[in-house]
Amino acid sequence: MKKICRKFICSILVMTMLVLSANVVRASELEETEIQPRMGDVIDKINVKKYTEYGSWKRVSKNLTVAREGEVGTISVSDEISISMSVTGSVAGLSIGSNVTQKSKVGYSLSTKNKGTWYIGFRVKYNVETGTRRVRSGWSGLVRSTNKYTVKIPIKGSGEYKLLRY
Repeated sequence: MKKICRKFICSILVMTMLVLSANVVRASELEETEIQPRMGDVIDKINVKKYTEYGSWKRVSKNLTVAREGEVGTISVSDEISISMSVTGSVAGLSIGSNVTQKSKVGYSLSTKNKGTWYIGFRVKYNVETGTRRVRSGWSGLVRSTNKYTVKIPIKGSGEYKLLRY
């Protein structure tokens, strides 16, 4: 009876050792493409949409009043304004940034023969990116927070002028 118990216990130990050794993974056997745990947060963007749009008109001159129809009135840009990047929402960690600034130029002139009070407006075209910024735990991959963002960057050389009725 003792011999049978010894053989039985020995066979159980041998099987246990075989099962355990089959599940051991050595570091040299890991593929480089496997995701390795990281410390710190991973920040990325999802649901990204890119498009262009015009901004609103900004006043860059004083008023011009044309009293009679057919009379020529000329007005010049008297105020220089700078339009730069606009950000709504948090974009920290997304590598978004551009120091593009679009300026109106003093001295640019427009003429009209139409009766009324006029001023010159200036606007720029923007490259717009909207999306969701996501912060995930580098260790577990769980989403810690999300927020929506919008970034508007003026397109260099896209400024345009227009006579607007006061």
